[in-house]
Amino acid sequence: MLLLEITLACLFVELTSIFIAYFFAMKIPTNKLSLMVAFSAGTMLSVGTIDVIPEALEAENIDAHLLLTVLLAALIFFNYLERMSLWHHQHLHDKADEHEQNPSELRPVVWSSLIGDSIHNFVDGVVIATAFIADPTLGVTAATAILIHEIPHRLGDFAVYLAAGLTKKNAMLVNLASALVGVLGGILGWYILHDLEKMTPYVLMVAAGSFIYIALSDLFPYLTRRQKIDGIVNQSSLLAVGVLWVPVLGHFIH
Repeated sequence: MLLLEITLACLFVELTSIFIAYFFAMKIPTNKLSLMVAFSAGTMLSVGTIDVIPEALEAENIDAHLLLTVLLAALIFFNYLERMSLWHHQHLHDKADEHEQNPSELRPVVWSSLIGDSIHNFVDGVVIATAFIADPTLGVTAATAILIHEIPHRLGDFAVYLAAGLTKKNAMLVNLASALVGVLGGILGWYILHDLEKMTPYVLMVAAGSFIYIALSDLFPYLTRRQKIDGIVNQSSLLAVGVLWVPVLGHFIH
């Protein structure tokens, strides 16, 4: 019975956050999608540095040097992942007809973002399972907190995916794919909770590495190239909103 409650809670959190974010993302005019990348960059940086890394460092009996080594390894891994993705797109373009449109420069970010989101969602599922096992009431509270926290993050994801050239349907499918990993985290958290708890801080560091790398390596250069078009004031304002949104919500949740 408890496993069913954990599974339903994970499904509710993942699907509700996706559909709420999708609803707001669809309200964004097409010509403003690139501007919303600034919001996404701020959100990703804030989630990675203010939320995920501190949570990993606060775990008991954790070697901070080892955690930061994992973070460094994750940053290098995502760099290689992106370079391989770029090579793949260039290879396809070289074979394509000369009149075919170039793929979006943000397209390689989709894979890195999907991996990072999947890891983060997996950990969220484990957290929900842990809370329900401790106390079903605490489980509901934890699930509600994660739901509120996920909405701005999902909105940022949709902005990036749509700006990268994905259709609305494909952007939804990518988010649903990462959501299923969150449900898997809840189920596995029930079966092998103690083993997962020991690994959670290190898994969190990989997720943080993906968010930080995407923001600094891909989204910031993209914003720099478009600042004359979008306006540096507009970009900076949305970037600040993205950065502040996460800790403000976190404050009220806690």
